[in-house]
Amino acid sequence: GDVELLVGGQFIIAPGAKIEKADCMVINVLCGGTVNDICGGTVNDIRGGTVNDIRGGTVNDISGGTVNYIRGGTVNDISGGTVNDISGGTVNYISGGTVNDIRGGTVNDISGGTVNYIRGGTVNYISGGTVNDIRGDYNPTIKNISKNATIVKDNR
Repeated sequence: GDVELLVGGQFIIAPGAKIEKADCMVINVLCGGTVNDICGGTVNDIRGGTVNDIRGGTVNDISGGTVNYIRGGTVNDISGGTVNDISGGTVNYISGGTVNDIRGGTVNDISGGTVNYIRGGTVNYISGGTVNDIRGDYNPTIKNISKNATIVKDNR
């Protein structure tokens, strides 16, 4: 069923559940439903459903579903699914899936998947995957690009 607030502890979130706020807790698997805001704690795996906003805490893997905004915290790996916007925080690896827009924050390595736009933030390494457009809108810093990566347009 629907829950407005989960604080502390460990939970398994069932498909179709809606969580208004997950604060300072561990979620082992999110496999469906909607989470409006993650601002602390740890989520081990997002496999499906929708997360509207990650502002803090740690997400170990996004392997499916949709994340609308990453504005803070740490995401260790995006291996699948769709992330619409990264504007803050740290993403250690993008190894699959689709990221629509990077406007801020730090991405340590893009090794696979598709990134549609890099418009800001810092990308330490693009070792693979496809980046469709690098723009200078928010002064992105890209430190290293491997020959294995596909950059469709670089408009910096």
